[in-house]
Amino acid sequence: MMKKILLLFCLLSSIQLFSQTENRTLKHEAKINVIYALGGYVLLGYEHILNEESSIGLDVGFPFIKDDLPENFSVTPYYRWFFGKKPAAGFLLEGNASIYSRRRYERVEGNFGPVTELDPKIGAGLGLSAGYKFMLKSHFTVEILLGMGRNFVNTDDIPKLYSRGGVLIGKRF
Repeated sequence: MMKKILLLFCLLSSIQLFSQTENRTLKHEAKINVIYALGGYVLLGYEHILNEESSIGLDVGFPFIKDDLPENFSVTPYYRWFFGKKPAAGFLLEGNASIYSRRRYERVEGNFGPVTELDPKIGAGLGLSAGYKFMLKSHFTVEILLGMGRNFVNTDDIPKLYSRGGVLIGKRF
């Protein structure tokens, strides 16, 4: 009789453990911007899901193949609001802040003369983006994002606007 009770207890415990692993909420996501990567610039991201409707994250970018890209690096923290049926998926709005280093160039002789590279300058600004995040059954995500921000630092040397966008592929865990 004692062996049957022990066996029943073990079975019920394993069912309880299995149900907890299946229903746990995935709150972390790592991703890469494939459009930027094809252009020689790596943009890696981490996103933490706060609840079903919002998340915070950080994107870090740097060139990895080409040395002649205008951006030397970028760091962009963001906050997102989601308007979908699945947790942290569907249509999204994003508020972001970006700090980046941008190369500058100067023509020596008129419009068609040789180009000289100047010291890079730091830019920093605030922006808004909109997009859509698809959540796949295997916990992979595909995200389409498009947005723009306003630079507030060194606006005499680098553009006043910065872009934000791409197609990102990620994995939730």
